[in-house]
Amino acid sequence: MKRFMTWWYAFSMPKRGPDTTPGERERSRYARLTSGFLFLICLLFVPISPIMIFDSPNSPSSPPIGIGTLILLACAFGFGKAGWNYISAAFIVAYNILCISAVMVTNPLDPSLLPLFGIFPISVIMAGALLPPIASLVVGVLCCLDIALISQLVPHTPAYQQMLDKGLFTVTLIVPVSIQLMISVMTYVIMRNLINTIRRADRAEEIVSLQQELALHVRTQVQQKQQLEEGFQKIAETHARISNGDLSVRVNLSEGHMLWNVAGSLNNLLNRMQRMKSDADMLIATRQAAYQVSNVLHQAVTMGTINNVHLPTTGTPLDPVIIELNNVARSATSHSQSRYGNTLGQH
Repeated sequence: MKRFMTWWYAFSMPKRGPDTTPGERERSRYARLTSGFLFLICLLFVPISPIMIFDSPNSPSSPPIGIGTLILLACAFGFGKAGWNYISAAFIVAYNILCISAVMVTNPLDPSLLPLFGIFPISVIMAGALLPPIASLVVGVLCCLDIALISQLVPHTPAYQQMLDKGLFTVTLIVPVSIQLMISVMTYVIMRNLINTIRRADRAEEIVSLQQELALHVRTQVQQKQQLEEGFQKIAETHARISNGDLSVRVNLSEGHMLWNVAGSLNNLLNRMQRMKSDADMLIATRQAAYQVSNVLHQAVTMGTINNVHLPTTGTPLDPVIIELNNVARSATSHSQSRYGNTLGQH
């Protein structure tokens, strides 16, 4: 049944997003209640409407009544689907009044029909439940006027006329009207208090929700403040070590930290500075190695010991040149020794 009612609400109500405000929740409550009443009425009336329209030879008024009530229900469904809840509820209330009034008007007024006046309070209760509470008073007054007009204008049977002749207005008019007024006032008071209670509960729920959001916002602010303090502390420590010449230091912040982008940019800058320092140190070492190699070669040339030169490697880009120079020196030494050996052999 729950699944069926869920389908019915989806079928008979407009599609809306989730309710986030008390006004939207109140609108949805009225819409669901109106849709539920409409379903109950359709369940009771629609199955018998074909009989009223097509198979009532002894009651000429039944087909028009059946068609009129179907039109009212169709209008109630259409306005409810369009989101006009109050208009849909007004058609449902009008359906109930029409059903009772049509039966009373199309038949001579008889004491056997007097209990039908007791069904009018259903319209009052529906109006109070589906419309603003003041509607119960309005519908109650309309039902009282309807009862009075029916009692005075509809033709009477002899039995009903006999009651009037005996002065039994209390039974025929005063009691139904009194019941209408009493139920109208009670419905108005009850529904007004109920709606006020529901609205207070909605406001309390809204206040609790706002308090939770505020608490979450405060916690978020505290966490962000802690993140900022932690990030600034690490960045300050990093700057202090950089000022002391340590370019290998990095700002270690996790991804998602508020200062993660700043830390990433600083780390990239430090990487470039470290590479530049490494290149500068290598350039200085290369210059020093070139100066040393130049001095060794100059002394070897001056002393004529160029063939005996052996240059040590320096760990700089000059090492391939030094290795080639050493190879050349060894080749020259081997060539000189072979020539000297050949000369001795000739002598």
